[in-house]
This record gives sequence, C-alpha cells and structure tokens, in this order.
Amino acid sequence: MAKDRTCGICCIESVWSSNDGEVPATPVLRTLARHHGVPFKTNKKPFSSGDEFLTWLKRWTKLGDEFSVLYVSSHGFAGGISAPDADPVRDNVRLAQMADLLEDLEAENSGCLVHFTSCSTQRETEVVLRDFRDRSGFDAVSGYRRDIDWIKPLAFDLLYLDQLISNAPSDGNLSAQFMEDVHGELRERSWYGLGQALGFHIDTGM
Repeated sequence: MAKDRTCGICCIESVWSSNDGEVPATPVLRTLARHHGVPFKTNKKPFSSGDEFLTWLKRWTKLGDEFSVLYVSSHGFAGGISAPDADPVRDNVRLAQMADLLEDLEAENSGCLVHFTSCSTQRETEVVLRDFRDRSGFDAVSGYRRDIDWIKPLAFDLLYLDQLISNAPSDGNLSAQFMEDVHGELRERSWYGLGQALGFHIDTGM
C-alpha cells in the first residue's frame, strides 16, 4: 500500500557550465512548490559525476512520505542521464543502474513519479522502461524522447507539474491510473503541442 504523501517535489540537478547557456531549474521549481504549498527539496551541491548522482538518488529514498515527485535535471541520452564530467564509463548513468540501486535499497516508490528533464532519456524500448519501473518501484516515469534545448522543456515542465499537483489526490498518491488520467488531461490543453514537439511521454505500463 502506498504511503500517504503531499506531492512534494525533490529536484536532483547537475552542474551546468556557462557554455551550456543553461540555468538551474531549482528556482522555478521552488516557486511552483511554494505556489501550491507543497514541500520542496534539492541537492545543495549540483552533481558533476555519476557517483554523485547516485549518492543523491540514495538520499531521495530517505526523504519523508510527503515527497512524491522526483525531478532529475541533467543532460541525457537514450536510456540514461549524463553527468557533466561525461566520462562514458563513470558518468553516464543508465536506467538499469538506477534501478539496481533502488532495488538494493528496497526503496518505497509506490505512488511516486520520476521525471527526467534531459535529452532522449525516454527514447528506450518498452522492455527497458518496464524493467526500470518494476525494479525501481515508481508508478510512472516521464520525460522526453528527443534531444531538447533548455527553455522550452522547462516551460513545459512547469505547466505539466502545475497540472499534476493541481489535480493530485489529497494524499499525494500518484498512481499509474492517476498519471494516465493526467496524460489524458494534458492532451486537451492548448499548450500540449509543445510537449509533443519535444517528444514528451509518460510511461506507466498501462
């Protein structure tokens, strides 16, 4: 049975170099959380390596029950995320590696969503995505199937999470069925074309 939650947001964000032309998502997400009166937490020091990312992912599992949205902000590739150091062995973290960690920790992620705001992370086979869901315990995984820039996905994320939190159950339980309903509601919004252009997708296995 899912724990009671209040739809709080936890953001794990990478270091952004000045050459990227990108700025932290943290201030925008903090504003969104404050607007809705839900808890917000982020990694105080942005991660710059795969090991650092996994350390912060481990800390996610120790947060209170009031957090049900894990937001990962970084570069990415099909089936994973990239830390800024970009060593292909140490700093590209695949979904399977994340699932290994969460499975070993017996993380309780029922009723939770993980959203990857990174290039192409969702561009994976259903087999890989199902394995990640099954072993990580998340009811839903969302993100982008295409390479994306910075401003457009950040704008879409803000609208997406605003829609999600506005309609979330009082206990913050983001079940697979709820997330399917959210996806249906998003398709009715005039701004959903932006998500389609970015390759946005919510995966629940349903």
